[in-house]
Amino acid sequence: MKLLLGFIVLLVGCTKTNRPLLQFEMYSDTQTALYVVGQNGTIEFGGGIDALVGRTTWEGVLTSVQLAKLQELLSSEQMQSVKKKLANRYVIEIQQGGVFQLFVMPLTDSVATELYYFLEE
Repeated sequence: MKLLLGFIVLLVGCTKTNRPLLQFEMYSDTQTALYVVGQNGTIEFGGGIDALVGRTTWEGVLTSVQLAKLQELLSSEQMQSVKKKLANRYVIEIQQGGVFQLFVMPLTDSVATELYYFLEE
């Protein structure tokens, strides 16, 4: 019985998780937004209190052209995290090609703002 339980724990612990391609959070004094884009192009959005608790309330699908543009924006080598704590910020999590990246950027960052405007379209 213990052997079976140990095997189940090992099996569950080794299961790959399917992270989204992008999780994009924006925090400002007057609004909060959360976007989650799946590897297959699904896109989800939550705003306000929903975004603060990590909940999305809308779902759609990116076209192949939109998904290609998003992947182009994400492959930009210009994303740079800041080391200081920011109240007004973008938090960007990217999962591409088996590599996970996390960026925290000020709302004044032009690369992150371009990505935000793309997601808002």
